[in-house]
Amino acid sequence: MVLPFYYTLNKDGEIYLSTTYTTLSNNFPDSIDVMTKMSDLSSAYKDLATQYYTYKNAGNDSAAAQLLVDNPTLDTMILNAAKINRFNDIALSLEWFFKDNVETYLEARFTYAGEYASGTTYVKGNIISLNGEGFICRITSSVGVSPTAHTNTTNWAIISKQGIQGVSGTGLAPRGDWNSSTSYYVNDCVAHNNVLWQCMTENANSEPTISNGNWLQLLSNSNLVVTSSSQPTNQSSGCLWFQQL
Repeated sequence: MVLPFYYTLNKDGEIYLSTTYTTLSNNFPDSIDVMTKMSDLSSAYKDLATQYYTYKNAGNDSAAAQLLVDNPTLDTMILNAAKINRFNDIALSLEWFFKDNVETYLEARFTYAGEYASGTTYVKGNIISLNGEGFICRITSSVGVSPTAHTNTTNWAIISKQGIQGVSGTGLAPRGDWNSSTSYYVNDCVAHNNVLWQCMTENANSEPTISNGNWLQLLSNSNLVVTSSSQPTNQSSGCLWFQQL
């Protein structure tokens, strides 16, 4: 059997049809359809075109099809029913897909995989969150490559950015006990090692110390600032207690 250029065969020698739309002759949406650009008939191919239509008029369809196979350029100059029907099937598959199937398609390929974990293997289309931002995996397999804040990388594309930190309310903004995985902003107030600290510069994983310019020591008397899971029973009036959760 001789087939025009626009059909493909599977391993059993059968004409391949879309597994999604089995009544159509094209491949979409299972794969991209490859089409040849058509051109006007030139004088150099006039005799071959005449031969093609002579075969068709005589009912010799196999000879006509073989002529196109043997002369690929001529094939781009002959617009027949099979090609027009294929164009029609491509248009139909696009309409059906975007009308009835695009939501299912997206849901199957884009899934939320939770908070980023360095030991997890992510696949293309996985969506994760990290430090208040959302990222989507761009490659087939990614493990141990962390997304970069505010940035598109080879492995990850950012899909939601953390907004600009708003202005703190009047005075300091209590943030509890200092945590290395938390981002802090100007005028945030934390307790660390029984000392109360004021954030002077936006930072993360920057431990408050006397020599760290990101932080300003406010209170250092261990009797005045206490961090514990339960409320102390011996605090004096005016002392501060931060509950550890």
